[in-house]
Amino acid sequence: MQTLPVFLDVKGKPCLLVGDGELALRKRRLLDKAGAVVVAVSENFTEENLSGVVLVVAASHDNALNQRVSIAAKSLNIPVNVVDQPDLCTFIFPSIVERGAITVAVSSGGAVPVLTRLLRARIETLLPVSLGDFAQRVSIFRKQVSSRLPDMTQRLRFWDQLLQRQLIGADGDLQAPVDERAFEQQL
Repeated sequence: MQTLPVFLDVKGKPCLLVGDGELALRKRRLLDKAGAVVVAVSENFTEENLSGVVLVVAASHDNALNQRVSIAAKSLNIPVNVVDQPDLCTFIFPSIVERGAITVAVSSGGAVPVLTRLLRARIETLLPVSLGDFAQRVSIFRKQVSSRLPDMTQRLRFWDQLLQRQLIGADGDLQAPVDERAFEQQL
């Protein structure tokens, strides 16, 4: 593994986006979707722009500017991504499949982005659109299960058995209502 896969909480936190155009717009959409407070600077970047930010994305067509942003962010230990220049990054954006609360990310560490895009497309065909709704309905029972099964091993076994039955029993149709009686019977 070349990089550590993590999901970073940027909701309500300032993230610097340097650049404009289509590259910057695509990254802005991701940051907005994650709830970040996007601080956008087109080409007039200064190190003062890094004050208080938790993450930096350089998406400029100016390679010298991207390099300057990368060096400055790294010197302050702020995670930085420079679009299409993995050697200037401390993190990369994976290919993402999103189904509500379920997010699947695929990465090649920046080595083969076309392959990760194709893998993402394949995963999208395997995961039903209704998976997010299914996960939301199941999550309602999480506190109830935790209070009744305080032992972590028991909880894991419970969820594993129940969800496998729900997924397999529904024959891939995750639109079907979650069987609340199944939860009660297993508890």
